[in-house]
Amino acid sequence: MTADRALTWFIRIWIGLLLILLAMSFAKMMVAAPTFRDGLARIRDELEPFNFRFYLTGFLALSPALLALSWRDRRRRRARNSSSSDTR
Repeated sequence: MTADRALTWFIRIWIGLLLILLAMSFAKMMVAAPTFRDGLARIRDELEPFNFRFYLTGFLALSPALLALSWRDRRRRRARNSSSSDTR
């Protein structure tokens, strides 16, 4: 169970750091823009549905947390299956 808890904390910390990094990036766009409207336009352009570079980068940055989530779930399933077969 300690490995599951460690994986859960890793997932939470990784996603939290990514969200902080994203917020800092958007704040930088707002501060660097000459007007508030230009800052919002830059953020809107970044979140555009066809900005594949943004979404690919986000997926690659999120992939360690997704792999840890998959690993944790596989460990839990294996532990549950082994405990149910022991009780038979």
